[in-house]
Amino acid sequence: MIKAASASTFEVDDISLACAEIKAQIDEQLSLMRFSAGIVLCDPEFIEAGIMPSLYQALNIPLAGGTTVSSATNREVGLTMLSVLVLTSDDVWFAVSSTSGLEGGSVEAIRSSLRDALASELEPPRLFIAFPPIIDAVAGDDYIGAIESVCGAIPVFGALPLDDTLTDFSRSASIHNGLALKNEMSYIILFGNAHPRFYRATVPGDANLTKARAVATRAEGNILYEINGVPAVKYLESVGLAANGDLKAGAMWVPLLLTLPGAADDVPFVRALIRIDRDGSAVFRGRIYEGAEFSFGSNLGADVLDSTRDTVGQLLNENGVQAAILFSCMIRQLVIGSDPLQELRQLKDDISSNFPFIASYAGGEIAPTSVNHQTNQAQNRFHNYSFIACLL
Repeated sequence: MIKAASASTFEVDDISLACAEIKAQIDEQLSLMRFSAGIVLCDPEFIEAGIMPSLYQALNIPLAGGTTVSSATNREVGLTMLSVLVLTSDDVWFAVSSTSGLEGGSVEAIRSSLRDALASELEPPRLFIAFPPIIDAVAGDDYIGAIESVCGAIPVFGALPLDDTLTDFSRSASIHNGLALKNEMSYIILFGNAHPRFYRATVPGDANLTKARAVATRAEGNILYEINGVPAVKYLESVGLAANGDLKAGAMWVPLLLTLPGAADDVPFVRALIRIDRDGSAVFRGRIYEGAEFSFGSNLGADVLDSTRDTVGQLLNENGVQAAILFSCMIRQLVIGSDPLQELRQLKDDISSNFPFIASYAGGEIAPTSVNHQTNQAQNRFHNYSFIACLL
């Protein structure tokens, strides 16, 4: 069984004080057991202030995580905040590590790191928690493929770290122990008596955009060339998302709901539209699959909040939850409106003290759409515009 505790601080100017606050909050709630690891999510200002070596020394457990634009725990919600979730157990153990060489876009760096991390393990992993970077040359699905090629189709959960630049994400970093890593992936692998459960919320479809069947008829990687046999830009123009060969203002806020052909489940997942290229193709943040059917989702702030509230209501009915890790796409934060903390504040209020949790915004979300709990085999997907939850 896993035990957990969450902690947080707004103290970015005094590193010693910040680390003391986090350590005191954890010690007040939790006595560490045989195996422990921590998840750290923070505003880039904490990284730039140099907190990680001191925090790693103060907590004295392996750490992984990344930067974000805001976060929440049971204790508080904030923008310039550092949050920690400590996991500890006598029968669940952790491998915490990071890649080296991923910056060039080669996912072989992931395979190499995982082979090293698993070399001394005699049992199969139960859960992989990933914090991979936003690299334009690497689709989010490629991270999943590299992980599964070494670990098998175990559940993979995680978030792409981000910052508030919203363009090149130059201030974002992954966290591994006392280090902040640019363009590398940090991760935690769980072994032993771990039985994670997952929830996910997207958004309802927008019937005003299209009611006709739409199929990706030509695609490669994260580029969609043809929809229903016509150039992607022409189709997007026909549904009002593009004009004169370019996206209309606000079109990037419209989520694309994708259903894979021949998948073990038919649960749709979401893609984010980035731009239209000069050849009329549409470029997305994640991989687009030929033959996939798609529709467009609502980007109304009220729908976003309702989907989160409904999902939290479901996970609160689960028994035996010791901790939760929650990620929401940064686009959800932006479409809600003038209050950037509304969704996270709603999470904190709804979950209250039911169990320790950590939550933040992400530049892309990784979570299964379904899991066979007898075999621990998962249908892992890369998501955009989504809210995802992992219960431990």
